[in-house]
Amino acid sequence: MTAGESLGEAVIDGGIRKAACVTEEPTELLVLKREHFDLTFKVFLNQKQEEKISFLSDVKCFSHWKADECTAIAKPFREQKYSGGEIIVEQNSIADSFHVIKSGLVSVVRKVHHAKSGKSYDVCVSKLCSGDVFGESCLLEADTFNSTFPSSIFCDTPQVVCFRLDRNQIKANLWDWDSKQKLREMAVNYPDDSVLLRAQFESNKMKRSIKRARKRSKRCC
Repeated sequence: MTAGESLGEAVIDGGIRKAACVTEEPTELLVLKREHFDLTFKVFLNQKQEEKISFLSDVKCFSHWKADECTAIAKPFREQKYSGGEIIVEQNSIADSFHVIKSGLVSVVRKVHHAKSGKSYDVCVSKLCSGDVFGESCLLEADTFNSTFPSSIFCDTPQVVCFRLDRNQIKANLWDWDSKQKLREMAVNYPDDSVLLRAQFESNKMKRSIKRARKRSKRCC
């Protein structure tokens, strides 16, 4: 957790703390006692929680879940915001979290090595927006602790908001076969790297042709 995030959400429904929080560096916290919380933030946070449940229940992989199941899965999801151009996840890093995009647009970019030239190319495989997901491998792959992100995810708009579920908070009993199958259908489809390279080369060739055509057009004018 970093600056701007909160902890102690168990106070919302009168629960008990299920884990200890240990600081990794000198940290300053703002603390609100339960009685003051009830008078101030409780209504606001309850409303935010209801909005999160409502949003997630409309996402394809959760659309068939019962109300109590949606409530249970929504609790550990944390809202995170990213700025334009920011790298949300990096290719080949450990897939330790599952993300649902709440708002904004991201690019799915895979770095592909071209053996003949010895160069690597960044190829945009897909664009994702509200309701789309990434990081699903931490739920779907058998060896979830060694699964990695197959591409980097870049923030394309001034701000992207995601709901993030850390792998260690995934409740496996909630994810039945239907849920996982729908998640597979939502996942980005990655063609073979050779196909991605051909598409990239064709795109570059077309851009060069357009650039030359524009130069000729300017000379004619």
